[in-house]
Amino acid sequence: MLGQEMAGYATGEVFFTSQALGLRHSHLDSGGYAYDQKEKSKDMAKAIDFLLKDEQGRVLLTSMVACLFARNVYTDELLATCLKTVGYGTLAENLGPVARHIQQLRWKTRFACGFKPEDIIMPERFYEIETLKGPIDRAFFDGLIQEYARAIRELAGTGSAG
Repeated sequence: MLGQEMAGYATGEVFFTSQALGLRHSHLDSGGYAYDQKEKSKDMAKAIDFLLKDEQGRVLLTSMVACLFARNVYTDELLATCLKTVGYGTLAENLGPVARHIQQLRWKTRFACGFKPEDIIMPERFYEIETLKGPIDRAFFDGLIQEYARAIRELAGTGSAG
C-alpha cells in the first residue's frame, strides 16, 4: 500500500501515478500535476511519454544543481551555451543522451534496492475524489500505473516484473 497522503493539489490520474511510482514519490520527479491540468484527453501513451520526458529534463537540471523553479529559464540551449563557455563542449552537445543515461542509472539503482512498482496498491480514496476534470477514471488510472511500471522497468533494463 502506498504509505503517504495524496498531495493537497490532487489533480488526477497522471499525477497520482507519478507520485505513487515516481523515483522519490514526489512532485519533484515529474510534472504529472501539470499534465492533468493542461491535457484533456485520456491518451495513455501520451501521458507515459510526458512523464518519462519531463523526468528526464528534471534529472538534467538537478544534476546541474539548478533549481526546478527555474526550469523554464534553464532550457537545454541555455545550459549548452553555459557548458560550452566553461569548457564542457562535449557535454553541451550531448545533453539529451547524458540526461537519459542519468535517468536510467537512477532507475537501475531504485530497482536494485528492491523497488517493485507492481506491489504498490493505491488506496481506495485515490479513486473516490473528484478533480477539476471530474471523477477519477479507474480504468485509465489502473492502466497508467501498469504502463508506467512497464516503462520504467524498460528504461532501467530490468525486464518484466518478478
